[in-house]
Amino acid sequence: MPTLSDILFGEGVTLSSTEHRKHYTRCPQCSALRKERNKKKACLRVEIDGRGVRFSCFHCGWFQARFYDEGERNAGKTATL
Repeated sequence: MPTLSDILFGEGVTLSSTEHRKHYTRCPQCSALRKERNKKKACLRVEIDGRGVRFSCFHCGWFQARFYDEGERNAGKTATL
């Protein structure tokens, strides 16, 4: 069963921490395609809580949500919402 880190890696999302909170980072869907001055801007919100992880990009609108097993901090179920 994949961990929370496996889910993030599989979606191409890079975070410095997997704490339960909101994180902001580059979007794996659109950041590389943006103008040079905007490529490193954090336009992807990543919300991690005890139930799962949600990704939403302010720039391209990409959205993804995945559940992971609440009983095991980093164990993941790959069901997509």
